[in-house]
Amino acid sequence: QYEAIPFDRRLFLLPNCLRRKDACRGSFNHIGLECAGCGACTIDSLKREAHSLGYRVLVAEGTPSVVMRIMEGDADAIVGVACLDSLEKAFRHVVDLGIPHMAVPLLRNGCADTETEPDQVLALLRARREGSTAQTHTYVPLLRETVRLFDPASLDALLGPCLAPEHSDATEAIAVEWLRKRGVKLIKKNPDGTESYHDFPWGEDFGAPQEEAIMEQFDKPCIIHRYPAEVKAFYMKRDPNDPRVVLAMDMLAPEGGGEIIGGSQREDDYDRLLDRIRSEHLPEDAFQWYLDLRKYGSVPHSGFGLGLERTVKWITGAEHIREVIPFPRMIYRIMP
Repeated sequence: QYEAIPFDRRLFLLPNCLRRKDACRGSFNHIGLECAGCGACTIDSLKREAHSLGYRVLVAEGTPSVVMRIMEGDADAIVGVACLDSLEKAFRHVVDLGIPHMAVPLLRNGCADTETEPDQVLALLRARREGSTAQTHTYVPLLRETVRLFDPASLDALLGPCLAPEHSDATEAIAVEWLRKRGVKLIKKNPDGTESYHDFPWGEDFGAPQEEAIMEQFDKPCIIHRYPAEVKAFYMKRDPNDPRVVLAMDMLAPEGGGEIIGGSQREDDYDRLLDRIRSEHLPEDAFQWYLDLRKYGSVPHSGFGLGLERTVKWITGAEHIREVIPFPRMIYRIMP
């Protein structure tokens, strides 16, 4: 199956650890190593040979970049060079996807100055069976079509305009201005138990009263984005154009639906993430695994959560959220 795939439909995956640490002139980006072609290691010669055959070449660790290229339709087969541990992790996903593949393990493990068998790698790169037709049947074509469905052009064609022009830039600052104009106050508890009312300041997070006041302006869901960094989680990425805010968003539903979706772009820069952890006085040891994800193969990415019961309550018009929870917890019932 592998030999039946044309060279220009194959991806050649090389590990960063083949580089000579003390002599390497390459630089790292969010995907992997950008080889400078200095010739200090075998990466340059293997890469040039693969390019001459028509391969796409990636010098990186981990599976996210590989899977992304498969989903985008850039490759139908993979040749990989890595330590056994990395091959087991990466190619497990490749096997699940049903992608034809071949692999060459390193002669020894390590994060730099490792070696492989060049002749074996070149033999796999050049392996081609003319006249053969790949017969592997997988669900990769369906996954690729799903990815294309979420291209901006596809979404525009499918959904059309989603927001009225006058409300297309509902940042958190604009929402705060609406609250001030409508006299919506920030309620704070005093030490003596009483409540005090203040004009809503920029830099505070929204509660239910503020969300309800904002949604009086809309008859459909509204997205508010770029919240003050101080009221959001440490892992949210700051806006490069305004470091005071993070690239976060909440979707509010009308008719009392409240916040139904919350999401943000995650900080993918190791040093910035570490600074945020320290500035929040969080224990570094507890988040070391999270930092390591940024150090070994992270890519720019975002995440979100959807409140299923809140969404169903808004869509169905239910009076109380317990009506749409399969097993609502009550004072005498916490188990189904």
